[in-house]
Amino acid sequence: MEKGQLREIFLSACNEIAAPLAADGWRSSQKGQCWKKKHSDKDLTFEVYFQSSTKNDADYIILIPRLGIKSLKAKAYDIAQTGNQHCQGFVWSGNLGSISPRNNYGAWNVAGERWQSSIDEMSDYFVRYGLPIFELFEQPSKAVAVLRERGALFYEHMIKYDTLMPLTFMMLYGLKDDAEQFFNGHVRRNSAKAKMIELYKSLAEADNIDLCYHEFHQAGSVKQAYVEGLELWEEV
Repeated sequence: MEKGQLREIFLSACNEIAAPLAADGWRSSQKGQCWKKKHSDKDLTFEVYFQSSTKNDADYIILIPRLGIKSLKAKAYDIAQTGNQHCQGFVWSGNLGSISPRNNYGAWNVAGERWQSSIDEMSDYFVRYGLPIFELFEQPSKAVAVLRERGALFYEHMIKYDTLMPLTFMMLYGLKDDAEQFFNGHVRRNSAKAKMIELYKSLAEADNIDLCYHEFHQAGSVKQAYVEGLELWEEV
């Protein structure tokens, strides 16, 4: 099977899964591989990108749906704080597999006989687990309230993919107390809790705090919390 035919199958799958987006006013590019919708406040942008592979063949056509929410304010803030011009302003991102009960990387095969079962499963997960996250951020104040109470655990099975990524969003769209609650809740749940606490406390004696250097996963967000004056509660 030629590469052009493989891509046609891939794009057909993308557009079938994204059918609810087309009906809701999202705009597509790259023939349906990328979808975007601008929030009415002109700051937030919702994105869905379907990743594939250059190694596709007639028996294996990979499709990985990636979801993301970006903020222009967060991008400007992150660039100002870090000096890193490559900051993209992500409020949250993940792939369909990580937010679904599969709880893994989430790559589907849409070749041959796998087509229908893969499309059905992705479409089901997309409607049940993907779209509700975008709908939540349609009301930023509601998103702040949810993130404050349970962090980025939009579903209980997502514990492995809990993240501090929305910290900048919490500071920009919520109050300091909201951001502190979000930060401390994450540290309390995280398997690297001891490392996070140790790093946070060590920053009081640091001569220079490099937000772009990550001693471990999410170390940059711990530093960001410290620099912004968010307190780490004793009971964490």
